[in-house]
Amino acid sequence: MKAVHKPNDTAFAFRELLIVVFLIGVLLFLATPVITDRPISGQLIQVLSNMRQLQLATQMMTLDSETANTPPSIRWTCTNGQPLKFAEWTNLLVSKGYLSQEDLAKLLKSPQSNRSTNVFTVYAVGDFDPDTTLLLATKNWLGPKASALGDSPFRTPGFVVFRKDGDGAILQPRQCQRMDLIGTGGKYNFLPLQ
Repeated sequence: MKAVHKPNDTAFAFRELLIVVFLIGVLLFLATPVITDRPISGQLIQVLSNMRQLQLATQMMTLDSETANTPPSIRWTCTNGQPLKFAEWTNLLVSKGYLSQEDLAKLLKSPQSNRSTNVFTVYAVGDFDPDTTLLLATKNWLGPKASALGDSPFRTPGFVVFRKDGDGAILQPRQCQRMDLIGTGGKYNFLPLQ
């Protein structure tokens, strides 16, 4: 028996095809943010890892200073209770062998860029500050009073913070005033190294 096609059968098949194509389009539209956000998440994880290495190097320098007085009177990013300059802090990390110059340059720049631009703000932290004091933040975090983030050094809508105690977090823009997540300002109240 031969199948007989009625004129309405092709219209029905064409409508089914249109519906399937439409549904595939909707699924692709919904999946696009998930697919494109993966590299961004990886970049922020790399930034968090870089902050961890900077925190560990600074902590080792502090412990050496406390136990062997080498370098003398260095406590985190302060010396004799006063904040170091950014250049002094980086020079101490390199000259005392906690990081090589090349490693320091890699740690301070954006993982998605070949430029040697520093993407972190380093804050004044001393041994007198609580462990929850903010040590490092990405430059797009503008402080506890800012209601929004600044221009991001990354292609991402978030920011990264790292505290003296070794806790770090990748945070969303809406969390830019959540001090319970970010940390305290310590004695110097979020004073960046100059």
